[in-house]
Amino acid sequence: ALGTVTAGNLSNTAIVYPAGHIIQVVQYVKTDTSSTTSLTFGDIPGQGGGAGDFKVVLTPRDTNSKILLIADVKVGNTKDWFTHIRLENATTGTALYIADAHSVRASDLTRNFSGSELNTLSAVYLDSPSTSSSVTYRVQWRVEGHTANTSYGRGASSLTAMEVAG
Repeated sequence: ALGTVTAGNLSNTAIVYPAGHIIQVVQYVKTDTSSTTSLTFGDIPGQGGGAGDFKVVLTPRDTNSKILLIADVKVGNTKDWFTHIRLENATTGTALYIADAHSVRASDLTRNFSGSELNTLSAVYLDSPSTSSSVTYRVQWRVEGHTANTSYGRGASSLTAMEVAG
C-alpha cells in the first residue's frame, strides 16, 4: 500500500514512489537579454550575464529515475538567418535530443524573416542519467550568420527539469 505521508521527512530514502511520480522539480528562468554571433554551440549567458548559468542542477533520488527536461527559449536574429538550440548534459558533456549527423545537430531551430521578431525555440526530452549523483543540464545556442539575441519582445526563457520515478 502506498499510504499517505502526513508528517515527517519527505526526502527519506525509504519512501517508495510509484513509477511516473514527479519526485522533484528545478527551474531556471532568464528574463534579461543576451546575444551571440557564434557559429558553434556555446552557453547562453545567465541572468545578469554569467556565462553558462542558463542551467539547472538536479540530484536524482534514485538511479532508476528519469529526468524530464523542458526548454523554452525566446530568441530573435538581426537578419534573415537561423538560430539553433540544443540541450546538453553538462556533467557528461553529452548533447541530448539532437538531429542526425547530416544536420547542425540541434534540438530546435528558427528562422527570422524580418530580423526583428521574437521566436520560441523549445525542446522536451526524457533523459535516463542512471545516477544518484548531481547532474547539470543546460541549453546552448548558435547562429548561422549575424547575431541572435534574447531582446526582441523581452520574452522570458526557461529550463525546467523534473525527476520522474522509474
